[in-house]
Amino acid sequence: MAKVHKLLRKVEEERRRAERAESEQRKLMQRAEKADRAAAEQAERAESEQVATQLAAAEVARLQSESRAQCDAEMQRAKEERHRAEELAARAVRESERAALVAAAAEVEQGRAADARLRAEVLIEQASLSVALGPYTFRRGARGVGRGA
Repeated sequence: MAKVHKLLRKVEEERRRAERAESEQRKLMQRAEKADRAAAEQAERAESEQVATQLAAAEVARLQSESRAQCDAEMQRAKEERHRAEELAARAVRESERAALVAAAAEVEQGRAADARLRAEVLIEQASLSVALGPYTFRRGARGVGRGA
């Protein structure tokens, strides 16, 4: 009987060892599952961060492209505005030159008109003198006036 008790104790010890080993194995399995979950979460986070980084890079590229296109459009508009301004300035110069020519022509005409007015005044004065001095004053050989008549 002592051998049976001894065997029973050994069996009981083996069963406890087996239970401890199973318990230890379950713990290890749980740790491994935890580690797997943590690794999967970390991989998911890394993938998510990578996707976020790629999305951010794509957004930056899109914004840069839009900004470049906007800048090009603004530069084109500025060139067109400068061209229009140059055309307006050239037109203003031509109009100014034309106005100067018209003013010069007006001065010439005014000078001619003044000359004509002076000639008319001289003719009027001569006619007035002619009437006042008589019909023979300005003729040659007129009687009574002039050379020893």
